[in-house]
Amino acid sequence: MTDQEIITLIEERREHKALVKLYRYESRVSTLIKKYGGSKEDAQDVFQDALLILCKNVWAGDFKLTSKLDTYLYGVCFNLWRTALKSKKGKEINLPDEYRLEDQNELEALIAKEGKIKQVEEVLKKLGDPCLKLLQLFYYQAKKIKEIMQEMKYKTENTVKVQKYKCIERAKKMIAKV
Repeated sequence: MTDQEIITLIEERREHKALVKLYRYESRVSTLIKKYGGSKEDAQDVFQDALLILCKNVWAGDFKLTSKLDTYLYGVCFNLWRTALKSKKGKEINLPDEYRLEDQNELEALIAKEGKIKQVEEVLKKLGDPCLKLLQLFYYQAKKIKEIMQEMKYKTENTVKVQKYKCIERAKKMIAKV
């Protein structure tokens, strides 16, 4: 379903069908809110508020979508959470530079980057258990080759290194196809 079809459903007051499609963006918002000290419940509240804002803006009759719909929702959620934090703390929030967005293009680029990260995550899941476990141990848990050898019951450290290389090459090929 395209962004415009979703907007049309909301305009026609058939928003339930549209909202079901829009909930696929909730996990991104949850990640954002948690990054800035919020809880899962905070993220759900912010996302629901953003959906209400979207519906009200569409129903007002003069809504023009100038970006992707997920970009719009992410921006609304970002601003809602920043406002909520500001009112809680009573002061301006200093965001790290990588989260300061000067214009709509930066927000779209950020969302595109997140999309690519999701694609890589999906590819890693498709690699299968031995490769996925090996890469997680090495990159995410920062375990040494010797520790991986013992944990995964490989015979030598070289075997771990070769297997890691093969897994990375397989992942690169799968990512190139995406």
